[in-house]
Amino acid sequence: MTLHPRRFVALALLVAVSLVALSGCAGAVDTSPKGVVEQAIRHVEDKDTGALTGLACEARKGDIAERFDLTGGLGGALPIDIDTDALLDTIEIDASKVIATEKSVDGDAAVVSLAGSIGITVDEDAFKEVMREFAESQGIEVDEAQLNTMLLMLGSFTEAIPLNLDVALVRESGAWKICG
Repeated sequence: MTLHPRRFVALALLVAVSLVALSGCAGAVDTSPKGVVEQAIRHVEDKDTGALTGLACEARKGDIAERFDLTGGLGGALPIDIDTDALLDTIEIDASKVIATEKSVDGDAAVVSLAGSIGITVDEDAFKEVMREFAESQGIEVDEAQLNTMLLMLGSFTEAIPLNLDVALVRESGAWKICG
């Protein structure tokens, strides 16, 4: 049985794209709407789903946890035997070029705009090792050329990804929470 590189590339891309989709979030210890969004961006960079979920409003907590927890919803789209923690460890997210701007605050609702770009890099050697281990666990032999092909296919997803979106927040129990 030969390894089908698209299966592994799809897995890695799904992880990267999902993390970028969540980027409606950024990083400080400030409790203002902008500060909460900046904290969320930092949690995305740190790949800390638990902390990120803590910044979500009650109505969205489950959505965020399911969407970004590799052992949960996103993990369900991945091959069952893959080490999702090891795979995620091969990916670095850089949101240092994302700028958060408080667009509006009206009572218990706020909107923070995000603009800039997110960088995603992959530790090639670590990625290949995770893919190799997964293939071996499935009884599939892969060679260096196949692993390199997977990395080439990832190339376009490791370029700067433009980000321009508004993040809705609500005040719950006195704290700002991301809710859209």
